[in-house]
Amino acid sequence: MSINNDFSYLSNNNYGGRVGRRMRRNKNNIVKGQYFLIYFLTLCLLVSLLFNIKGFKKSINISDRIQDQESTELSAFSMEEASNSSKSGVFSGTNEELQQLIASDDISWCFLDLKTGEKVGNNIDKEMQIASLSKLSVLYVVMSQIKEDKMDWEDEIVFKSEDYTTGSGILQETIEEGDSYSIRELCRLLLEKSDNISYRMLMRTIGQDVVKEKLNAEGMSIRFDDGNYMSASSVALLLKKIWELVISGKNNFAEVLGWMASSSYRNGIPAALSSGCLAANKEGNISGSVLADSAIILAPCPYILVIITNGIDDDEGYGIIHSITETFNNKDLSFSKSLDL
Repeated sequence: MSINNDFSYLSNNNYGGRVGRRMRRNKNNIVKGQYFLIYFLTLCLLVSLLFNIKGFKKSINISDRIQDQESTELSAFSMEEASNSSKSGVFSGTNEELQQLIASDDISWCFLDLKTGEKVGNNIDKEMQIASLSKLSVLYVVMSQIKEDKMDWEDEIVFKSEDYTTGSGILQETIEEGDSYSIRELCRLLLEKSDNISYRMLMRTIGQDVVKEKLNAEGMSIRFDDGNYMSASSVALLLKKIWELVISGKNNFAEVLGWMASSSYRNGIPAALSSGCLAANKEGNISGSVLADSAIILAPCPYILVIITNGIDDDEGYGIIHSITETFNNKDLSFSKSLDL
């Protein structure tokens, strides 16, 4: 029996036989499969983008609003007028009792014009208890270290038992030792929920002494001693530093204003502003002891407002915060059109 040793029909140049036809079919199937895979991955990418657009909407709108403020010539509130009127009663139109409260040692407030850097207020350099406004200090150091490439938004911090605490926030309900969270997520919870565990995890990672040294080196003062203490002037400058990082347009810092504007604690300054004005705020509250609010307010003349009350009950404290906020809001500092967030 002779065996045909001619295998030329299997060569790349000869697809005439059954094997050749099978090879052609396999090749075509592979090509079709590759095209299908590319199509499928593209479709998945488009769907993913569509679902994520909504999540970024707030920070995008805030970023657009910042650009509008930088590029548009807007009439500024006269700081000379504010300074003069503060001596003779910037709160003209309010009752006499409120006038006395505003001038009391239990109340500190600071208005800072982000265009000119000028400020006006009462007891602006007096050290006051600030409660959760201290969370802005660790936020600023995180942002600074991200800018300097010492940290990244996606770096993860592992929860330790020493980080656990109660009070404001949501992590206390579910977190377990060994759980890890990105710096971005911790900062988001820090601002949206005033999350105490997020604050402790970030502060442990950075170091309380590093935070104090950073603020002191840049003209601010903070004290962690049986409470958190800053002056209204220092808090205002701290918010100004955060604002400057945001408007740099780098490192997705515009997200920070979106998180602040999405805070669960909006009963202070934001509640007293007109509908056309956006406040990115951080509130601090120890019921019956400390009530404070601070905000970057996006208006034709963007400004910062910090109001701190100590030893005043919450109802009275919110009344004072609203009256001070409304005074500046009535100076026609708000946008004529509302923000679509």
